[in-house]
Amino acid sequence: MTAPPPLFERLLLRVVGHDVRGRSIAGDLREEYAQRPIGAVTRMRYAIACLRLALRYAPARGFALTRRSIAAFRLDLRQSARGLRHAPMYWLGCAATLALGIGAATTIGTVVYGAMLQPLPFPHPERLVRFGDASLKNPVGLSSASIPNFVDLQQRSRTLEVMAAYRSERAIVTGSELSERLQGAFVTSNFFEVFELPPLAGRWFEAADQATPRMVVISERAWRRLLGGRRDAVGQTIQIDLVDHVVIGIAGPDQVALGGVDFWKPIRWDAEALGARRRRSIEPIGRLKVGVTVEQARDEMRALFAELGRVHSVENAAWTMNVMPIADWIGSFGGANSRAMLQLIGAGAVVLLAVAMINVTGLALGRAEHRRRDTLVRRALGASQGRLFAQHLTEGLMIGVPAGLAGSLLAAWAVPIVVARYGDTFPRSNTVAFEAGGVLIAAGTAGLIWTAVSSARPVKEFSPRSMAN
Repeated sequence: MTAPPPLFERLLLRVVGHDVRGRSIAGDLREEYAQRPIGAVTRMRYAIACLRLALRYAPARGFALTRRSIAAFRLDLRQSARGLRHAPMYWLGCAATLALGIGAATTIGTVVYGAMLQPLPFPHPERLVRFGDASLKNPVGLSSASIPNFVDLQQRSRTLEVMAAYRSERAIVTGSELSERLQGAFVTSNFFEVFELPPLAGRWFEAADQATPRMVVISERAWRRLLGGRRDAVGQTIQIDLVDHVVIGIAGPDQVALGGVDFWKPIRWDAEALGARRRRSIEPIGRLKVGVTVEQARDEMRALFAELGRVHSVENAAWTMNVMPIADWIGSFGGANSRAMLQLIGAGAVVLLAVAMINVTGLALGRAEHRRRDTLVRRALGASQGRLFAQHLTEGLMIGVPAGLAGSLLAAWAVPIVVARYGDTFPRSNTVAFEAGGVLIAAGTAGLIWTAVSSARPVKEFSPRSMAN
């Protein structure tokens, strides 16, 4: 073997040290394997020997390194605290700027994630579809459907496993604790079957309940606010627009992911509704059969609707049928450009955070220039580039960590306000919530990125080459 693999030799020296003992160990190993035949096997054995020696000396070496590292970190903390104490406005300006940037970006990012990127909380969201009438002038759009057309399609469809419908309404709901105006919906008896989620308590509607409209399923939120979260809520009576209704079930928090509905009542179709083919008043949803694609369901629905058009040509002459994944339909809430607008806002949040980091980095570079004399003295006394970087990194952490925490607290305060004031302008506003774990990670990452950027440049400026120039 003419020359040992340099990577493994450097690894061994890094573990055992570059002192006399470490170089002696590496030299003896190099001499031993230099006498062996040249080839891949010899080089592999040398690599294995280096790793074995590294593992043997690592524990003792690691303990010594740990003690020295802790002592160096404490020294850096004291020096950084002393330096920041003499420049309080620098620390406050950097921390405030970074905290505002992190808080604003985190608030916007939380809203965009909850409205667009968060997966639907259903067992098979890819099989859930929203379908309905579409104008021949805009066949990719989606409108409500008439009750007679829905009933006919429900009887003839072979691609949808379950087909249900609902109609939204708002009403004043009165419980034992308070009265509140809430969003509700009239639904078919199989509505909850589409989502394959069990109730939190009680039961869902059954076919016989469609003839008994004074039954109601309430959301977990309504259960806690209207009934105080009492365990015997199922079977209790609440008033909806001053009419008594019996609570038969409580829906879990995932069930309201489609639109913040707080109560559901069984829909009742009389003879007049079943004959009003022109009146498009319900929103159909469904679950595809296993193996069926959205395109196949759309083709079948349009073919069935064409058959209905030949029978009911006057009512359905200008209409066709469209089917889309329910996630795409939710994303189009608030207008055709709602999803694009949220994407633009999310990109703006990234730019906003970048601008804040650039501004603070400029302040850090100015401070590095102000401390040029101190850094030159430390370099002249033998401080390595790594020690200088560690010093700047520690100072950056003393700014970045408080800024990240302050930005997270700002986002925790701002997110509920944004949802309350503007929740009706973007989809799934009821699922938008501040999650401390993920946000703290994001804020910490942003703070560390700024710390690394603001630390690397000053060290580079005082490298041996730059000092020689």
